[in-house]
Amino acid sequence: MSAWRGRPRQRAGCLVDLLAGGMDDGPARAWRPALEHLAAGLVDPAFAPFFHGDPVPFGPCQDDVARLWGLGRGLNVARLRQALEPPYLC
Repeated sequence: MSAWRGRPRQRAGCLVDLLAGGMDDGPARAWRPALEHLAAGLVDPAFAPFFHGDPVPFGPCQDDVARLWGLGRGLNVARLRQALEPPYLC
């Protein structure tokens, strides 16, 4: 993950943060070093959407996790499910 820069790093951090937030305390704590590593490598994060091509809303981010990672809006769960359905993920 250390080679990731810019938006891919922001998106990875946001996704891992969301997944860790839904875990029990033990597994969530285990992900904390990876999240801190991703966050430490962010250099002047660009205000961007989670999914490429989505519009970026004006004003503040829509949720705290997106705001933390410098993204323009939260993760659209329906779009994530669609991205994980065949034939999108091989």
